[in-house]
Amino acid sequence: MSISYVLVLLGLGVFGCAVWAMFWAIEDGQYDAAEENGDIPDLLAKGDGPRSEVSPNVPPEVRSEA
Repeated sequence: MSISYVLVLLGLGVFGCAVWAMFWAIEDGQYDAAEENGDIPDLLAKGDGPRSEVSPNVPPEVRSEA
């Protein structure tokens, strides 16, 4: 049972390091130019990007509206 305590503490330590690394990267400016370089697509923009195909399980009356 003592190994459980060690594994829980180890997991919390790794999680804490990951959270710290994320905040460090944000504060250091690692994500500042992502939108400017086009790395993050604007998924809500109309007319941009490929159109998705309609699933064959959709009834024909719904397909005509899409």
